Amino acid sequence: MLKSKKNFGNFGEKIAAQYLRAKGYEILDHNFYIQGGEIDLICNDQEKNEIVFVEVKTRRNNTFGDPIDSISEWKIQKLTLAGEIYLQKHGFEEDNYRFDFIGIEFNNENFDIEHVKNMLL
Repeated sequence: MLKSKKNFGNFGEKIAAQYLRAKGYEILDHNFYIQGGEIDLICNDQEKNEIVFVEVKTRRNNTFGDPIDSISEWKIQKLTLAGEIYLQKHGFEEDNYRFDFIGIEFNNENFDIEHVKNMLL
């Protein structure tokens, strides 16, 4: 298993990207940074023609709760700001997007994926 926290997180983001591609999403960007924040994956939900900002959390186990439990109000504010900046920077409509969450929890060599759409609703 991957040792460093960053490598483990990157591995989780790769799994999430594969999962989303299999569901028909087009990956537009990875790790979009602004000062104080980052969006892990930016996709196009081709079925709904929506830009989707995806926060990915990867955990080795559930000792500290489900991955979604780690999304704080501060993190939501940073995601929202980064999403608005991304939309402006790339000329996308500012009313055709959503924020999704993907939690990946490992259990030995297997993992479970939880996908929450519209996590800010």
